[in-house]
Amino acid sequence: MGIKSELQINPSIALGTSEVTPLELVTAYAPFANGGIGVTPHVITKVTTASGKFLYQDKTEALGRVIDPPYVAMMNRMMQETLLTGTARKAELPGWQAAGKTGTSQDFRDAWFIGYTSHLVTGVWLGNDDNSPTKKASGGNLPVEIWSHYMTVAHQGVEVVDLPSGRWSGESVALEEVAKPLDDLIGIFTGTTRHSLSTSTKICLAIFAWGCSPTTHSGIRLTSTGRSCRSRSGR
Repeated sequence: MGIKSELQINPSIALGTSEVTPLELVTAYAPFANGGIGVTPHVITKVTTASGKFLYQDKTEALGRVIDPPYVAMMNRMMQETLLTGTARKAELPGWQAAGKTGTSQDFRDAWFIGYTSHLVTGVWLGNDDNSPTKKASGGNLPVEIWSHYMTVAHQGVEVVDLPSGRWSGESVALEEVAKPLDDLIGIFTGTTRHSLSTSTKICLAIFAWGCSPTTHSGIRLTSTGRSCRSRSGR
């Protein structure tokens, strides 16, 4: 997906404890924006003379699919929450679906935000060249603000297109599983609707790979309907 730096084998790798470059991060996020196709970063796309004659044309070959569509859809749905309810909720890009991830390293040495739409992936990193702590800069403040200003200008005049989405389940499922309303998701597990639940009941949408969703919660057994755990074909 674009990560070339050596990643250390340790239990905390999922927290981002190995260093990579901003270019690697942006490259790795590109498949989420384009539907799962790997990209090779390059600076110059083409060079022409004033009269339009081609002097150079980038011939970088596409890397093909690196993420299956259902997982692209799940990741996009999950990372949209970063901008809707999470650490990047101050991001502003009216009219566009956007997703991303913020990051802040120990002692505020690094602050970054990688955010994307179906049109563009942009990464913002802030830090000191000598690796000294910043003045409490975090990924959710100044990097998000810079990203918002840049992306607003970059999307002017561009046709709005939603982020790639797709089925989160087997194709044989009768009900479409793409961006189902919260009431339907609740009904799958409880047989009721959000409106009939107690006002004190807290509901959180979680994303799981097909076949990996939990069947228990707080000691209460949930009944599998076939839609929540596997498709009718048994996949």
